[in-house]
Amino acid sequence: MYARSAFNRYYYATFLLVRKALINIDSKYEGNIKHKNIPEILRGTIQRRIKALQRKADKLGDVSLVQGCRQASSINLGFAETLEKAYAIRVVADYTPETLVDFRSARFKLSGVPVTEAHEWVAKAEHWSIIVLAIVRQENA
Repeated sequence: MYARSAFNRYYYATFLLVRKALINIDSKYEGNIKHKNIPEILRGTIQRRIKALQRKADKLGDVSLVQGCRQASSINLGFAETLEKAYAIRVVADYTPETLVDFRSARFKLSGVPVTEAHEWVAKAEHWSIIVLAIVRQENA
């Protein structure tokens, strides 16, 4: 039971960081964001904003900003995958008690995901937030 709550805590800490960043990007996210929709928000709305800024920077010849947009785009898409996986594990932790936690290795696993991977979600969310917020803030600069 405690192993399941570890995955849950890591997921919710990650979710809260992402939610805060999304609200900083656009206040429309202050409302009720569905957890399972966040990866699609990143792949859709956020990715389009990054790509639009990249096209604008390319037209202006701002090589540094184009490179920053490429980095943000890559990090954004990778983090969307991480969030998708994190959400799936959180659902398993919460709603499928018949899925056993594997304690055979030094670090326990749930559905093949080691708790050490879940521990990294928060750091990835912080990194994603810093990079994407820095790029999005340049839209109106």
